[in-house]
Amino acid sequence: MKDLLVYCSNTETLVNKVREHYPDRLDVNVVFAPTRIWDEETSEWDEYEFPVDPQPPIMECNPRFLVDKTPTKRNGKNTLALVRCRDGVEEMLRDLASKTTTIKVLGTWEQVQADPKAKALYDEVYPRTPVTWVDEDGEEQESIPPEQIGVFA
Repeated sequence: MKDLLVYCSNTETLVNKVREHYPDRLDVNVVFAPTRIWDEETSEWDEYEFPVDPQPPIMECNPRFLVDKTPTKRNGKNTLALVRCRDGVEEMLRDLASKTTTIKVLGTWEQVQADPKAKALYDEVYPRTPVTWVDEDGEEQESIPPEQIGVFA
């Protein structure tokens, strides 16, 4: 078992690829679309008539990729996570990376440090910019995020 750093430039595309090729690895909160709408002209609630199906359309929100991973680091659309590879997870990640350019398996921490391109992607998503805050005594404090994202205990 090993831990791999995985970069993604577009999580929406990743979710679609996972849904297409590995649907059992995706957890999606499902909600139904509203069945009533506010009518501005009458200032009343009206029942919404769905054009074809009597069931209201289903909307998905907050999809989660079902793998053991640290919380995802984000910088715009770009994300980075440390994924624990067991039960075929590494093969699945490499397969997804072969099907889309939006996901890249950067490698282990040591491999990322040795590869300038992988390190550049890592640094782009997770810059270690100092963080400043005011503590409970009103004192300004500063910390620098650790070099390596999430380490499994």
